[in-house]
Amino acid sequence: MLKACRGFFLGLTLFLSSGNIVLGQINISPYTVNGLGDINSAAFTTNLGMGGIGVSNGQSWYLNNLNPALLTKNVFTVLEAGMVYESRRLENDSGLSQNNSGGGLGYFAMAFPVISNRWTSGLGIMPLTTVNYNILSEGTVIGNDEIPLTFNYTGEGGLTQAYFSNGFKIAKNLSIGVKASILFGSIVNETLALPGDQDFPIGLLTSVVDKTSIHGFTLSSGLAYSLEIKDKRFLNIGFTYDIESDLRAKKLKTGELRRLVGNSQVSVDTLIDDSRGDIRLPSRLGFGLSYEILYKLTVGADLHMNNWSDFQDFEQRNASLVDNYGINLGAEFTPDITSVESYLKRVTYRLGFDYQKTPFEVSDQQLDDFGINFGVSFPVKGLSTMNLAFKYGQRGTTDDGLIQENYVRVYFGISFNDRWFQRRVLN
Repeated sequence: MLKACRGFFLGLTLFLSSGNIVLGQINISPYTVNGLGDINSAAFTTNLGMGGIGVSNGQSWYLNNLNPALLTKNVFTVLEAGMVYESRRLENDSGLSQNNSGGGLGYFAMAFPVISNRWTSGLGIMPLTTVNYNILSEGTVIGNDEIPLTFNYTGEGGLTQAYFSNGFKIAKNLSIGVKASILFGSIVNETLALPGDQDFPIGLLTSVVDKTSIHGFTLSSGLAYSLEIKDKRFLNIGFTYDIESDLRAKKLKTGELRRLVGNSQVSVDTLIDDSRGDIRLPSRLGFGLSYEILYKLTVGADLHMNNWSDFQDFEQRNASLVDNYGINLGAEFTPDITSVESYLKRVTYRLGFDYQKTPFEVSDQQLDDFGINFGVSFPVKGLSTMNLAFKYGQRGTTDDGLIQENYVRVYFGISFNDRWFQRRVLN
């Protein structure tokens, strides 16, 4: 276990030093041009295999990052790490398509009981948002329609979330939780003007690079209640609320200008803008309901709503985002967790579905995102597990000249469980 812990913290150090090289950079999507880009799910591999549910349900041998109140289920110290691989296909109604794929780090997290069965703390780091797009469009030089140009719009970056969470059991089967997060990262957007058949006009602004560095603090809360309706059978209810937050931002905008010096062209970088401002993250509400047969079966559903119409970017604009909602359905089943005769009976199997109206509205259409999920957890030693999850998803449509995205994601995670910070009793 000591070697595993050393490896965990070494990986965490590498993760922190890698900047924005996280899972969010693996997928290219033109829709990430809006706002802060894609908002990544906070769910870990085990919950993703169940369609992303986790507001009301959890287990003691893996972490639930969706509701801090459920940390009280973790009576052991838990270390988790995850990775993801994605293959994505983009296509339009003209039959044009593009394929891309990649993989990256997903998350590092841990939790440990401060007071057994009463207070558990957790901390971790994972990507919150993703910007990664590459768009081409045709145009002409302003003031001269005879000079064709191709404009290449690119963007990359996103926000990373480092958090500290706590869950407290305040009564029998009733827990509350709070999660404080530090957000940091940068988003770089570039507009590049490429000449057509004619010579590049002298004095043309050939590129504009807009880099926005962001940092701030967010706060989330949670509540979880379990009602025992029969021996080892529970009805679980959970609520979460993310408070609206203002993030600090600094924008640095530079441009490249082609000029004639002597008989040759040279590129000159010039500062266009250097300013500071705020970015407003909207509030988020989550509700979950699940039925559980202890250590055997869990079936549940989550509903979440985000007020993205309240979002404001650096220029205090809404960035054409709208309120969105989503629903997640899922289940997990373990045939016999205590079986000594069959390893496969100790394996946990998962299935789930998720659907959401995204905050992206293009051509008066609010984009849909639908996914089918599968997952499995293999016991390794004691309560430690190796976790896999798979998702096939589809976002958008080819109607009205829009782009449809079909993607497959493979998630891999490891959960280590051990007793730390607890006094051992010797007989």
